[in-house]
Amino acid sequence: MPKKQAACLLLASLCFLYLQTFLLPCVPIYQGDNAPFFLLDAARMLRGEVIYRDFSELTFPGMPALNFLLLGVFGMRAWIPAATLVCVGLGLTQLSVQIARRVVSGPSIFLPGVVYLTLAIGNALDDTHHWFSILACMGAVAVLLEDRRPVRVVLAGTLCGIATCFTQSRGVPAVCALAAFLLWEGHRQRLGHGWWMKRVLGLFAGFGVVTVLFLAGFVWKAGWANFAYCTFGFVAKYYSFFHRNNLSVYMVDIPVFGSLLLSIPALAVWLFIYLLAPLVYLLFLVRWWRSRERDPQPLSSRLMLINLMGLAFFVSIASAPNWFRVASSALPGLILLAWFLDAPGKLKRMARWTLWGVSIGTGIVTPMITQLSAQGPLQTPTGRVAVVDTDRYEKYRWLLRRTSPHQYVLDAGNGNAYFLLKLLDPAPVPFLTLSAYTRPEQVSALLSTLGQQKVEYIIWPVELDVPPSGNQGSDPLGPLRAYMRKNYFVVRTFGDDAQVWQRK
Repeated sequence: MPKKQAACLLLASLCFLYLQTFLLPCVPIYQGDNAPFFLLDAARMLRGEVIYRDFSELTFPGMPALNFLLLGVFGMRAWIPAATLVCVGLGLTQLSVQIARRVVSGPSIFLPGVVYLTLAIGNALDDTHHWFSILACMGAVAVLLEDRRPVRVVLAGTLCGIATCFTQSRGVPAVCALAAFLLWEGHRQRLGHGWWMKRVLGLFAGFGVVTVLFLAGFVWKAGWANFAYCTFGFVAKYYSFFHRNNLSVYMVDIPVFGSLLLSIPALAVWLFIYLLAPLVYLLFLVRWWRSRERDPQPLSSRLMLINLMGLAFFVSIASAPNWFRVASSALPGLILLAWFLDAPGKLKRMARWTLWGVSIGTGIVTPMITQLSAQGPLQTPTGRVAVVDTDRYEKYRWLLRRTSPHQYVLDAGNGNAYFLLKLLDPAPVPFLTLSAYTRPEQVSALLSTLGQQKVEYIIWPVELDVPPSGNQGSDPLGPLRAYMRKNYFVVRTFGDDAQVWQRK
């Protein structure tokens, strides 16, 4: 692998990621979305609250624990999620090159990483658990790509265990995919039962030891019943009731820009990423079946390993395939696509050049848009920040003038303000919904805290006043709205229709 080109790619990746996450010269861009939920978890843990007992979380505690460590070392700093995204993006780009160079040649070694960086990571900037579980799973692929010695198999299982500690719905399918690969290879090469049994046992041993040791402390503190309910029981019963957690999210988040010049390429990128999985994995299986006797055995094994991990990624997001989950899971598919296109032929050459052109163009244009659209800096208790969304910027600025750190404020819509402004959440959950995803006992606990702490402000999205169709008459927020009408009044409405209610 040309070291000079690889170094240039990492430097270009660093520049791209920095310009996407920091407003020049060094102001972090506060992205919002899901990252503040896990930062809020870590802040609550730093105050002595116990995850799964004192507040709810659906995933295994890898992301809150990592944030807990970072906040404990550096303090509550707004640059932490931005810097973390840069590090994860660089790690994934480097892994993509390490894996791709084993199955393709020439400039195509760098193509999957460049496409993934600019079209996927650059359009899904959210410092959340998904990136870390994907990084660990792709690390497991890189470990097993060359050979399947027992020590490498155990290490791969360990990495899948780490992935499970962040995202249990990805780590478990990933380790099962590796086990299936070992069985497939042992059968194909007639290596005997002892060969694959030793390796499968080593794989699950590495996986189990890491997972159990990491979870033990959290389960002991919270209690098994609380942990099992949050991470398994609640997920099985109520997770899909939230509109972002079911099949209805598939291909509904169409990108919209004011300019047709930006909308057309954005739509093409959106469609490309959505159609990549599972189509590329199925096409590979068809291709492999037809040419299984002709392809070199080491290359065939590497490609099958990548394909099975890609299928595991698809299984992990199939129940709620929104843009972020589809884009972040696209790396195995992009590596296989590069292999498909790494062959003579006019159409394949045109496809490669098109991907290069779109990726490089996106890598130049997207940071420019980010730098020009970001607003700030805004001085907050966690440091100076820039914000891309205008309504969110106005909301933060309004709250800054009227609140102080460690003050209780209910942000019912998304909970993005808690970490940034060092506010306290009176609810055991970071946001509320009109569906069964929000439980009556959570609303009851919130009402108790609102009364005890005399919470002064409530940020209330007006959509929480209109139960969606098909809600079957259930309204978990009814008691809360009645309490608000009795004890609060509206003092401000923002451009996104979020209202501020102040205690009478």
